This record gives sequence, C-alpha cells and structure tokens, in this order.
Amino acid sequence: MQTTNGKSRIVDTVTDAATPPPLGHLPIQQWGYYNCPAIPFWALADGTPDPQHLIDTLKQLGERGTDQTASEAYAGLTTTYSIGGNSKVEAYEAMYGSLPAGEKPNLANPLANVSVGVANQFTLAWTNDGNVYQGSQYLRGPFADTLKDKDVATREFWPTIANFGIPYNLLLLAKVTKARVDELRAEFGNVWKSEDMETAYKTGRAYVIDTRIIEVVQPYTPVTEGVPLAPRFAPGCLTLLKQDGTTKELEPVAVKLSTAGASANTHVYVKGGGQWLYALQAAKASITVWGIWLGHVAHWHIPTAAMQMTMFNELPTGHPLRTFLDPMSKWLIDFDFALLQGPNDFFEQISPPTPVAGPMPLLDLIDRFAAGRKFFDLDPLTELANQGIDKAAFTRTDDWDVYPLAGYLTTIYGICERFASVVVDQLYVDDQAVRNDTDLKNWIDASNDPTNGNVKLGQITTKPLLNQLLTSLLYRVTAHAAGSLTSVVNPTLAFVSNFPPCLQSANMPKPTDQELTEEELIEHLPYTGTIGTMATFYFTFAYTTPYVPAIPTGGENLDLYWPDSPGTAADAACNAALVKYRQDISSFVTTYTDNWNAELARIGGVPVGPIPGYANPVTQVQQWPRSIEI
Repeated sequence: MQTTNGKSRIVDTVTDAATPPPLGHLPIQQWGYYNCPAIPFWALADGTPDPQHLIDTLKQLGERGTDQTASEAYAGLTTTYSIGGNSKVEAYEAMYGSLPAGEKPNLANPLANVSVGVANQFTLAWTNDGNVYQGSQYLRGPFADTLKDKDVATREFWPTIANFGIPYNLLLLAKVTKARVDELRAEFGNVWKSEDMETAYKTGRAYVIDTRIIEVVQPYTPVTEGVPLAPRFAPGCLTLLKQDGTTKELEPVAVKLSTAGASANTHVYVKGGGQWLYALQAAKASITVWGIWLGHVAHWHIPTAAMQMTMFNELPTGHPLRTFLDPMSKWLIDFDFALLQGPNDFFEQISPPTPVAGPMPLLDLIDRFAAGRKFFDLDPLTELANQGIDKAAFTRTDDWDVYPLAGYLTTIYGICERFASVVVDQLYVDDQAVRNDTDLKNWIDASNDPTNGNVKLGQITTKPLLNQLLTSLLYRVTAHAAGSLTSVVNPTLAFVSNFPPCLQSANMPKPTDQELTEEELIEHLPYTGTIGTMATFYFTFAYTTPYVPAIPTGGENLDLYWPDSPGTAADAACNAALVKYRQDISSFVTTYTDNWNAELARIGGVPVGPIPGYANPVTQVQQWPRSIEI
C-alpha cells in the first residue's frame, strides 16, 4: 500500500459486482473524489490490477524515449551558452546536467538548477537537428522582447495563446456577461474604471481568462538525489482583456494573481505598471498549468479512458460499434494508470515540471474541475458557446483568424463528426434502432453510473445523440494527436518562457515594489533543468514514432476498419468515411502548418518563407497517432 496526503493508493481497487473483469477502476470515491470520472485499469480474475500491463507500459515508454528520431533531437542540443557563471556550456548539459547528449540526466548538477540569465537564452531547447536553432534565429529577439518590453509583451500575450496553444486546449477565453460583470467590477476595482472596461463591456468587447482554480495547487520543491531543486509555483489568475473594436485584437489590461492556503495572497497588476512583465509571465504560467492538467488531461485523457473502460466491459467484442471504437482505444487506459499508480518516481519522470506534486494533487485538481461539468460540456462547440465566444467576433477576413485555436479545434471536431455520422447512419436505421440496442444502453448506463464510469453523460436514445457521443470520443483522441506535430513544439513552445510550466519562486512581487530587472524577472522563470524536463515532455510527442499512426504509412486506403472484400454496402460506406477522415486530417496538417509559418513570419517581421524541413506536412502527418498513447 502507498499513501499520499493521507489517502490510500492501490488498496481497495474497485470492480462493479455486475461487471466482471477485464477492467476495474481505482477507488477514488473512497479517497474523497466524487466528481472525477473513473480511473480504469486492466484487471486480473480477482479484480486487482494486472501488473503485466504496467510492466509493458513502462517498457514501451522507456523504449519510446530512446527512439532514433528523439535521440537525434537530443544529440542536436549542442549550442553553447553562458550558464551559471560558466561559458560555453552545451545546451544538453545545462538542461540535463550530463554529457554527452543522450546520457542519463543528472539534475543534481548545479548547472541544471540555475536561471538562464538573460531572455534570449530561452532558446536552450532549440535543437540543431532539422535546423530548428539556426532556422529560428529571426524569432530569438522577438520572443525575448516579451520579457523585456512591456508593449511587446502586451501585444503578443493573446496571439501566443490563440495561435500556439493547441496541445493545451486553451479554450479559456470568456466574454464578460451580465451575470458576471458585477463580480469583475469588484475584483478589479479602480482598474475597471481606469481602463474604461464599462464601455468595453457594454459594447461586447470585455473578456476574461479565469484560471483561479490553480491557486489550490501549492508550491512544490522536487528533490533529486537528496538535492532540493528550485521550487515550482503557479498562482491562480484572472486576466482581464479588452478587444479593439476595429482590429478585433485582444490585449490584457489587468492581471489578478492569487494563492490559497496558509500563504493566501492576492495582487492586482495594471497594464504598463512596474511589475507588468512579471504579471504576464505569471498569468502564462497559470494558463499553461491549467492547459496541461485540465485542458489536456481532464478533457482528453480522463473521461475518454472512463468511457473506454465501460465500452470494453459492456459492449461485446462483436458489437458493430466496436469496429469504430476499438482502433482509437489502445494504450490510454494503461498510460493513465501508470501515470497515477506507477512507481513512486514515474509521475515526476513522465510529467511536465509543474507545481502539481504527484497523483493525489492531480486527482484533487481534476476532481475540483469536474464538479458540475457533464461529458459534452467539454466539447469545443459547447465550451465556446457557454463562454459567449462567437466566431464573428473573432473573424476579420478568415474564419477565427483572431482566435485560430478555436478554429483548429472546431475544425477537428467537424472532421470527426462527418466520419461518425456515416457510421451511425449505416449501423442504425432510425432512433428506435438506437433505443433497441440493449448493449449500447448497458454501456451508457455503466458510463453514467457514479460508482462505475461517472462521466455524467445522460441517455443516448436517438441517432443525433449517438452521433454526438461517437464524435466526442473520436474528437478527444484526434485533438490530442495534434500535439504530436513537430511544428506544435518548435520553435514557440520550445522557447519555454512562452508557455512556462511553472515559476521558480513563490514570492510574488507586489505591484508597488521596485520594478524587476530583466535578470530578476528571469530568476522567477523556468530554470535550466525545468526547461530540460519540459523539452523531454515535448520531444516525447514530437520526436518519437507513434505506436500506430492515424494514417497508415503506405497510404490512406490501407488498414481499413471494416471488411473490404467481401464487404457489405454499409462496410464500403464506413470505409469511405474512414478514408475521408484521414484525408481531412492530412489537409488539416497542411493548413495548420501554413498558418503556423505565416504567424511566425509576422512575429519575426519577415516575409513568409518556405516551410522548414522539420515541419513538412507530408512527413509530419505520420506523427499523428491513432490513439492517445502518452
């Protein structure tokens, strides 16, 4: 038995008496987590976790980390820097404390636990493999300026989130509505008046990004080989933004940072004020932590795995829906279980370097987030509608060109919906056929059961509802896969101050304190080893080969799910929809890459050039996995 924060782990595992193995789930409700969907595992005959699944998962992930493509990316971390008073330190040694590149990290090395010193050294994770480092030099200054120039930092705050946040599902922006305006007037006081937010509100141009839930995450100081590393911290945050009536661009005008617990503290920072650069970086850290654990894991991993558990337990192997569901349902259950119940140090090894200090703090955060949310509330169209985000308000010439992330995710949802709708139409004649499917009903009942799946799904009694369910499941897997593109990581996320996973000090400067110098500000931002840990996380997605790609290497028409010869007319229609889904994913990768390239040119102030070789969509589409693998 293991215990964390007084709550037992892997003690009384749960299998529903009416649901024999192969899958059970952790007793998280006994631990006090009533809102979080089930955390499943593959079970032995007695209902306990099958240890071989954990062994195999750890082995697979270990082999993935030594993938040849990843090895080449690490080997390319040879650029030298002045770090910690030492000149000509190779990037790999600074990030991992060891040499040569590829050696086991030694984060106890002081070189891996220091500030990068100056803003432009956040290029540490830019590898020379694929010419990322040299080919991105035109962005080094503009990215660094967001840490030195208040105007640049203000101007680029929203475009950075809106263009490059796809792996973090940052559909956080909410329009200020009548139901909330009084709260925000009180939260921001004089700032609301000085920034004329009343006019912005009355004309529909007032917005907010709310990540205050992160304040419950306490600062965390990791220890390696007995050596305490820099603390990890992210505050709760409320960012107030105002939209320009002509350009439709958003700019942050105030940031409210907060902490909870014994060290509860709150500060409001105003655009252009003495600590404005700090406030924007703290806001980005809060948003990134939200994106990693709530935008990514709580949206795409946790409820999806719970639905896969109940599907495996309730839908017979020969059920027609299994042909659609099975290919996308590999590895996620095992990965989530390994993350939350693996060896004591595994969570730290596989996770981004955030302040979330282990499985129990993560479950606590997800449980808080899940309270009051239903399964379909996490779909992009629903989230955007619930937050008052309208496409017209974020479109100048092309749909969603002021909020590209919303456009990307809704496009992916549409791709999945087209595929799912064909499957439903071919398998179910009418709504009555859906209601008559007792296996389907058993699956949905198990999913809704608070003691089983606990996903708050509702009943699925019509073809449109079934289409919505299948679309949502496929969407979560497909959207997750977008984070595996090398262009998603390079060069913007790899310049880690753009999306910092933590701050390295829990001491928030007061708005009235003397303004931080560049060096003092960077002392708060990710240290060398933190950048390395984050690079490992990114490289595992972007530089390793998927176990099974969504689009077969030999072509979109291979590895069809339904019988091809002989096959029925329904089989042919479903296979055609599968091929179209794959073609649409390929087209999406091309569109995303073109937009990414144009946005980087805008940031760098240069003409749009050719697509870099490492981002070639023809090869990058092979990075798109069919299931959630990691």
